[in-house]
Amino acid sequence: TEEENSSTPSHTSLISAQVSHKFHQARHLDSMVNHAKHLEAAHMATQGKTVTRFPPEPNGFLHLGHAKAMQLSFSVAEQEGGYTVLRMDDTNPANEHQTYIDSITDTVSWLGYKPKMTTHASDYFPQMYDLACQLIEKGKAYVDFQDQQTILQQREHMIESPYRSMPPQEALEHFEKMKNGFYNEGEAVLRLKIDMQHPLFVMRDMIAYRIKKQPHPRTGNQWIIYPTYDFTHCICDSLEFITYSLCTLEFENRRDSYFWLLEALDLYRPHVWEF
Repeated sequence: TEEENSSTPSHTSLISAQVSHKFHQARHLDSMVNHAKHLEAAHMATQGKTVTRFPPEPNGFLHLGHAKAMQLSFSVAEQEGGYTVLRMDDTNPANEHQTYIDSITDTVSWLGYKPKMTTHASDYFPQMYDLACQLIEKGKAYVDFQDQQTILQQREHMIESPYRSMPPQEALEHFEKMKNGFYNEGEAVLRLKIDMQHPLFVMRDMIAYRIKKQPHPRTGNQWIIYPTYDFTHCICDSLEFITYSLCTLEFENRRDSYFWLLEALDLYRPHVWEF
């Protein structure tokens, strides 16, 4: 009946309530707390609206898992009178193609969702490079010349890299050489100096930048160093002043590195909820 329908919560109301409930259960970290200046900047940028994002990597066609994430992000924003950003996480030119970018855009529209804007991680390549340089200057990042397998084994066994104590000025010079093509793929990476004794693998000096000498579907040959997912994800969320960063449970252990990086850069920190 009409009376019964009016008392039955809508699907989006249930989702919003579930998100609100989960926020109180999310693992707290001191690094996730915003300063007043961050909250003020976010309010000005969003006009106080709730902002979510749907950030697929354009390395294939969307599937049912994407549909779930898409539905949640768009529904929560709509329920709270806000909007959703469709962001292409295009940081790996080896696997990404314009065909997938076009297909993702078409599929989102076909499913009836209307993002307020479509952005690309590549839109922020200049800002992310500058932020990486800031980390180096603060002594929070260094260039590592070891091969991928050695770095992996050292991270697994909590062994520090011999390049970890590299002076900031030297690291800046090597990072610029990476950017300018002085090194080949696999010869150098930029790593964040976090905590090699941390129980979470992701916190053991994760890789922030690697060399990929392949044309990018949007930026062409402008860049040959590309930020990793763990470096890109949180920074893009912050620069776009995302209110709720909704992720699947597999990313729960990444909240530590997510907020470590934003705190290190003194950037706005979104709410993160894993579902």
